[in-house]
Amino acid sequence: MKDYAGAIAELQKADQGDPLVLMLLAQAYEKIGDNPKALECHQRVLTSTAHTPNNAFARPMAKKRLRT
Repeated sequence: MKDYAGAIAELQKADQGDPLVLMLLAQAYEKIGDNPKALECHQRVLTSTAHTPNNAFARPMAKKRLRT
């Protein structure tokens, strides 16, 4: 059994400015069916201007999810 609520609780303690954390949070919200919060997290990923590996990984995923 997957504990998405537990994952959300832990991810909310992490750096909310980190695009990868936001991407993982969005995915967890999608799994529990909270699409508005998932959408908000995806949009927050796209507002990041950080030049980091986390942003390089998260940004294309957020773009893809927002298109579908």
